[in-house]
Amino acid sequence: HIGFMLVGLPSDFVTDRIGTSRNSFIALFAISFVTIVILGVVISRSITGPVKHLVDITRAIREGDLTRRVDLRTPDELGELGASFDHMTSELISRNQEVERLYRLQVEETAQREAVLASINDAVFVVNRREGIVMENNAGRILLEELTEFPDDQAFFHELYESPESLRQGAEIAILDRYYTVVATPIQSYTSHA
Repeated sequence: HIGFMLVGLPSDFVTDRIGTSRNSFIALFAISFVTIVILGVVISRSITGPVKHLVDITRAIREGDLTRRVDLRTPDELGELGASFDHMTSELISRNQEVERLYRLQVEETAQREAVLASINDAVFVVNRREGIVMENNAGRILLEELTEFPDDQAFFHELYESPESLRQGAEIAILDRYYTVVATPIQSYTSHA
């Protein structure tokens, strides 16, 4: 026996199925497209958000606000960069504190030197060959003011401090109709490292 099977389909069945497949494909494409766009926005914000935060913090640090921290807790390169910035800022604070401490020590030492120098009744001058007189006490200041009225004595005085080696043993000199014993002593300058 050989049998036949006949199926009768309406004439618009094939075109309906093609239309349904096309509508399904369009819907699937639209859903995929929207999903990809949403994922792209989420991923780009997850990258640009930390970068923007890092830029804001570095701008604040550049303007002097050393209290700001990046605090990125991501396990990627951005997190490592943020941790490096935080470490660098902490080091900068530490160095600034050290510089301030050394500056305060220097100011204290300078005040002590000036107090000692001011307490001496004789005229005392600290001279640098390149800069001339860099420091004097009150008696020295008064002597310099008096010398401005006597150009010859002033010129002689300048010659004295331009060649201090000749005064290491001491010398008797006459300036402003007065006699002075002048002694030059070299001063070692050093920078203390604490």
